[in-house]
Amino acid sequence: MDTPSLPTPEMPPEPIFSDYVEMTSLVLMFIIGAPLNLAAYTQLAERPLSSRLDLLKRHLNYADLLVLFVYVPSRACWLLTYDWRGGDLLCKIVKMMHTFAFQSSSNIIVCIGLDRLFSVFSASHQSPAKAQRRIRIMLATGKGKRRGKEKSSQSQRDRQRARTNKFGEPDIY
Repeated sequence: MDTPSLPTPEMPPEPIFSDYVEMTSLVLMFIIGAPLNLAAYTQLAERPLSSRLDLLKRHLNYADLLVLFVYVPSRACWLLTYDWRGGDLLCKIVKMMHTFAFQSSSNIIVCIGLDRLFSVFSASHQSPAKAQRRIRIMLATGKGKRRGKEKSSQSQRDRQRARTNKFGEPDIY
């Protein structure tokens, strides 16, 4: 008589040398980066937003803190154990937070680059109010939401329609 054998749980793989190197670098980044970014956070939070660069620095600091406190610990734990016991929902939430942290950081860096580009090539860099508004729009667009209402008058829409043909393509003639 055959007795059904119970399935043996699959053991997670053993970490290899590159895993230990990555864990070491992650732990060092956390040990060095967390206090420095928290110090920068307190310094930026205590002073008012006086320029558009302060706003960009503040948002870059938020994104860096997200990477440090969301991605680094979970990745280091994963490399150490190769085992997830949080369930499917928590796994999806953590992976979504990883993606959000890296996307936020990337979008802020793009906003900083665009601000530098616009300040070099645009005459609006001489007007701090316009530059501040431009930065807020870029940050809101980078986050996927618009916080302010854009003023669009009928004349602006008419000018836009005049520049396009009946198919919506630019009218270059």
